[in-house]
Amino acid sequence: MAEPFSRSIHDQLADFEELLATFSTKHMQLSDEELECIVFEHFDVGAYSDFSLTALDRLKSGGYIDDEIIRVALKLRHLMLHVPDAEQEAARVRTSKYWRRMAMLCRAISSRKEKMSKSVTTEDFPE
Repeated sequence: MAEPFSRSIHDQLADFEELLATFSTKHMQLSDEELECIVFEHFDVGAYSDFSLTALDRLKSGGYIDDEIIRVALKLRHLMLHVPDAEQEAARVRTSKYWRRMAMLCRAISSRKEKMSKSVTTEDFPE
């Protein structure tokens, strides 16, 4: 029987975090073509793989995310999977309420992940 995941949980986490960084200031300064490539490639692939319930459950089992992150990530996934045609251009990514909502959800997840990682101490990792 084949493994349900063909990549390591660390690779999956890296891809998850990379998608969350899509709306960084650095990316918003790119050309329209570069921005569209980053946003639409990340979202197209990430919505189906990194933000599936199975993938999110795997990250939770690994201690990387919690139920609150899953809840917000599933909202984000829904928005990623249902981007209206009129919103699929770089100018809209930079300015529309639809994309600002996605950016807000990405920041909320990143913020929650940061709080989780700060609560982990060296005592959590015995030698």
